[in-house]
Amino acid sequence: MIGNDRYQVPCDQSLFKDVKFLIDGHWYTISPAHYLNAIPDDSTSCRLAFVSGYSGDYLMGTPFFEGYYAEHNFDT
Repeated sequence: MIGNDRYQVPCDQSLFKDVKFLIDGHWYTISPAHYLNAIPDDSTSCRLAFVSGYSGDYLMGTPFFEGYYAEHNFDT
């Protein structure tokens, strides 16, 4: 949400915990290194890579796939 300060936080990763998701019996972890995005020209502020949604579903984007190889096969 560029331009929306409610997702702007300090970049100090020690202030944040890992975020864990349980999906189909498997735990997945997203570390602050992957869900904090530096704001250009601001050395102290980051934006959270999570935003609220209205559908009740979650969209697992780039922070979730860090460290994995993702393939989208639309033919299956």
